[in-house]
Amino acid sequence: MMDGITRREISKLQLRALRKGVYHRVLNRMERGLLYCMMRSVDTAKVGGRLWRVTVRILAKLQEALQSRIGQVVEAGKSMAVGLSELAVGWGNGLAVGWRDSREFQLALGLGVLFSSSLGNP
Repeated sequence: MMDGITRREISKLQLRALRKGVYHRVLNRMERGLLYCMMRSVDTAKVGGRLWRVTVRILAKLQEALQSRIGQVVEAGKSMAVGLSELAVGWGNGLAVGWRDSREFQLALGLGVLFSSSLGNP
């Protein structure tokens, strides 16, 4: 179990975000300031404390921004792949069990979701 978030972990994520150009775009001044102060003053933010919860929220925001666009598309297709796989298995297609783990299938479904949402369809 994790005991807290260390200064080193925050620093590594901050550096990645700076290199990718998302640090200043995603975090507001207050969030950046909190991470800066946290890294300078606390070795570890303990689990359950208010500082820990706020820091986790900020780091999750950074982590989401760092996820690649293709990764986001695959994530969008994952749940659909599972659902369609179960549907096809229910209709008697035994090979459809493998669809849920197929990255290509997840990507295709994710691109379909992305494309249909860009057209304004629900």
